[in-house]
Amino acid sequence: MTIIPRAFSHVGVNVTDMDAAIQWYEKVFGFTLISPPVTFKADGSEMGEVLTDLLGKQIKEVKIAHLSAAGGVGLELFQFIEPESIRYSAHDYWQGGFFHLSIIDPNIEEMIDKIVSHGGKQRSRIWPAVPGKEYKMAYCEDPDGNVIEIYTHSVERMYSNLA
Repeated sequence: MTIIPRAFSHVGVNVTDMDAAIQWYEKVFGFTLISPPVTFKADGSEMGEVLTDLLGKQIKEVKIAHLSAAGGVGLELFQFIEPESIRYSAHDYWQGGFFHLSIIDPNIEEMIDKIVSHGGKQRSRIWPAVPGKEYKMAYCEDPDGNVIEIYTHSVERMYSNLA
């Protein structure tokens, strides 16, 4: 049986200030807001039941917005109101779970400058992604501490035919 690769739909990211996060991802990466923030409450409504089923009984209120990146991949932003979102710390990267987003920009130096000038952080130096090739990568953070890896080329281009 042939297994067909599936496409990514979206990635969900926890932020502490929804409006600031939307503006940041629009200004820095050019993402497009496709669904403005909507507040959902665990109040016995159908959506409230969905929230508690997906996130557990501790969830009381959350704001959710959707942005679109190139290629139709989405970024879903969550700002938890109760319990309240707190800033992410990537210092425990060895623990299971998602670790980072990766964004492609052929001008990695310019993108890192843009991230930093808009309140993000550069976590690492710029490194060769594949020894002997022009491909580069670096780790950065958004203002909430979410790790964003910048690649100069696609995964397919960088890692195909390495053997």
